[in-house]
Amino acid sequence: MKSGLYLLAIALGTVMDSANAADAPLKVYSPGELPLARYTVIQRLWVQMPESAFYIRERADSGAAITALVDEATRVGADGVVNLHCLNGGQFTVESPGWYCYGNAIKLK
Repeated sequence: MKSGLYLLAIALGTVMDSANAADAPLKVYSPGELPLARYTVIQRLWVQMPESAFYIRERADSGAAITALVDEATRVGADGVVNLHCLNGGQFTVESPGWYCYGNAIKLK
């Protein structure tokens, strides 16, 4: 449990850095920052796609995984990302040491 919280803290720290950057394409909202009534989920990124049952898109580090997720949210026309969560595949299998993230692409109301 402690390592999971550590990974979440690293991912959130990276998210906050990228969200505050001037060139960030959209905002990544931290947990509890945005009330549920203020947005609509338009897509559950990397989870809603059919291929996710068979294949998970991994990246070399958490920053690259977050960037890929934010880029996909931008592509689908989102205003932001909520419920971002990153995992290191190396926790589960030795063959899969990469990082992957998932979250919800949202439109603000």
